[in-house]
Amino acid sequence: MSCPADPEGLASVYRAMATVPGIRAVQTQDVLNRPVIGIHLPGERDLLLLDAETSRYAGGGDLDSTSGYLATARAKAASVDEKVRRS
Repeated sequence: MSCPADPEGLASVYRAMATVPGIRAVQTQDVLNRPVIGIHLPGERDLLLLDAETSRYAGGGDLDSTSGYLATARAKAASVDEKVRRS
């Protein structure tokens, strides 16, 4: 089950991530040409993509991708009940 993220909880996660030595953020675009923030962990080739406006998860990327950092993008999200109805 997926629930909308608590903004204070997300802020805590991002503050904790900022304490990781060598972590860096890069401004880029996802495969849908939306502005995103790519979070790059030291020693990794993958990126965690966050929406530049909302800071919510936006997809995943790869520093080696021919499309300039990108591999996937989250196009849409919705909350649904157990019968898969939008709430």
